[in-house]
Amino acid sequence: MKKHYSSDSDHFILQRLKTATASRHSQVEQRFKILDPQLSLDQYINWLSRLYGYYEPFERMVEPWSVEIAIGWTDRRKTPLLVKDLSLLGLTNEEIASLPACHSLPVLTNIGSLFGALYVFEGATLGGRFIANHLSNILKLDAENGAGSFLPYGFDPKPHWLAFQSRLCEVAASDFHENQIILSAKETFDSFDAWLAEF
Repeated sequence: MKKHYSSDSDHFILQRLKTATASRHSQVEQRFKILDPQLSLDQYINWLSRLYGYYEPFERMVEPWSVEIAIGWTDRRKTPLLVKDLSLLGLTNEEIASLPACHSLPVLTNIGSLFGALYVFEGATLGGRFIANHLSNILKLDAENGAGSFLPYGFDPKPHWLAFQSRLCEVAASDFHENQIILSAKETFDSFDAWLAEF
């Protein structure tokens, strides 16, 4: 069933998503201890390696959908930034390529499930500037020496986030896709949390 979305109904799907994933979002934030005030450089490298182990296979899985995404997928990929940061922190290309990779990724079967999964990681960029500030204060790292992954859109990720939200609302213009978006977002949070729990 096709819906004609107004700004109010756009807000409704976004609020639905936020509410449906709130507890999972909180769980991942508690698991991902990168804001630990005692964070060491070795711990940071391990967390960064863990992110690479999820993002690399996930973004490879998303790649065939790049045209359907229609919001500049190439500019939104985080894997190149993670590779750059890990290299700047001393890992060789061989070491990066041999890092453990997640094999329990969310299943992408349609555009709705795709945008549900992307919602998790596009949303994560909003907190990147706070992580970047923390890394600067604790480890003296910035975008030039190992913390660029957390500033993929610079210090103002809002324009990219708003563009993503707009496209997500377009995709959610049917009951089927709306439900798929929410289900996939939940599954992605669960998958990512399980991956971080192995650290």
